[in-house]
Amino acid sequence: MNLPVLAGLYEEIVNNNSNDESNIAYYCDEENYEYEKYTEEYTYDEEEIYSEEYEYEENKEEIEYIEIDAMGGYIPIMPLLSTIDFTTGAFTVANGETVEIVAGGVVTGNITVEAGGELYIEDGAIINGRVIIQGTVTMNGGEITGNTAGSGGGVEISGGTFTMNGGEISGNTAWFGGGVHVFNGIFIMHYGRISDNTAEVGGGVYLAGGTFTMNDGEISGNETSGSYSYGGGVYISGGTFTMNGGKINDNIAWDGGSGCGGGGVALSGGIFIMNDGEISGNLTNGTGGGVYVLNATFIMHYGRISDNRGNSAGGGVAIGCSCWWTGDGNFTMNGGEISGNTTFGAGGGVHVGCDSWGASNTSSATFTMNDGEINENTANRGGGVYVLNGNVTMNDGEINKNTANRGGGVFVERRSLYNE
Repeated sequence: MNLPVLAGLYEEIVNNNSNDESNIAYYCDEENYEYEKYTEEYTYDEEEIYSEEYEYEENKEEIEYIEIDAMGGYIPIMPLLSTIDFTTGAFTVANGETVEIVAGGVVTGNITVEAGGELYIEDGAIINGRVIIQGTVTMNGGEITGNTAGSGGGVEISGGTFTMNGGEISGNTAWFGGGVHVFNGIFIMHYGRISDNTAEVGGGVYLAGGTFTMNDGEISGNETSGSYSYGGGVYISGGTFTMNGGKINDNIAWDGGSGCGGGGVALSGGIFIMNDGEISGNLTNGTGGGVYVLNATFIMHYGRISDNRGNSAGGGVAIGCSCWWTGDGNFTMNGGEISGNTTFGAGGGVHVGCDSWGASNTSSATFTMNDGEINENTANRGGGVYVLNGNVTMNDGEINKNTANRGGGVFVERRSLYNE
């Protein structure tokens, strides 16, 4: 790995154009302001220099090699672990290399982590560039911010693993996945925030394949806008998103008029498993203020979907209705709470099937309630649950204290099936 280096960081080698000479290179340790001595024997063969022998006299830290600039410039040191605490440009972490960016480290370009490479981002580090991953990245703190791309404004994963223990991915913009785009790989979120990112689809996160596991932290304040705006917080077209805790809150999907939505979470494929946590305070001017499910599966074991607003339909959850046509969608509620959600249209808590002007008259959207509560939601029709061209089965649980002009608890329209 060749890092762009600040002028004066490395001392210049003298007489480096002669053959078979022993030279001494001095590397400045900026933290301790001491010079540490390396000795090296090398041969010069036209344009390349081959390091044959070295000795690190101070702390005997293992070093892969030292490459000396044949033109007498700086000396890039290439250790097994490189620590960045200065300002640098774009670079690549290759197979077998490990780089740590610590407080004071500022990267003003993209970082590519190849398969077999490892990158650590520590508290106080700032990355004004995208992190493109096929290897392994661990983010313990710091920021990835201020980037623009076609997909994955902050982070793009195509086969690697990103573990987020802290820090922020914020203020990035893309067409798909303003903050994070997982094409095929693994994203594990323990803590930290994915916030204030923008896109047309998937303002905070776009999961196209692989897995995203959210154990804690926040996906908040993200926004989508455009003709087909889906998933202000999270959009899933493939793969599995597992939510064990944390919050997906205060995100917006602002549609350009086609009736799309999913202020918090939108699925058009894949599966979302909610074991705990909150999807709350999200907004769309389309359908599904909290959650939007089309041709996909959402399983809710516990947690809360609350205080969301879908202006057109489905304040909390909308199942089986796209911008232009009906479709499938499956939502299974085994526990938890859908509460305090609002719509000006139908289905304050849950909207099943389609009420879109462009829809056909058939749908296989299903909502199965095995336990949990749907309460204190508000709509024009179907305060708790609204069913149109869909199927609802209620095996247990409660639907209570909901409000609507018609059907405060449940409103069943034509060509629908409600089993209790």
